[in-house]
Amino acid sequence: KNRPFRRLINFLHDSKVIDSSLFYKLISLNENRNRIVHLTNDYSKEDIEEININLQSMLIQFNEFIKNQP
Repeated sequence: KNRPFRRLINFLHDSKVIDSSLFYKLISLNENRNRIVHLTNDYSKEDIEEININLQSMLIQFNEFIKNQP
C-alpha cells in the first residue's frame, strides 16, 4: 500500500486544507492506483488509460486547489 500518499491526504484533511469530498476522491484515487500496480493484468489497456486520465485530471484539480489556498 502507498502509505506516504495516504498520510499526506490524511494530513491535508486534518489540517482543513482539503474538504471531505476531495479527501474521499483522493483516497479512492489512491486505492485505484494501488490496484493498478498490483493487478495490472486484470485491466484492459483502455481501463488503464481511463484511470490514468482520471488520475491526471484529479492531480490538476488538486494542484489548482493548492495554488488557490491563502
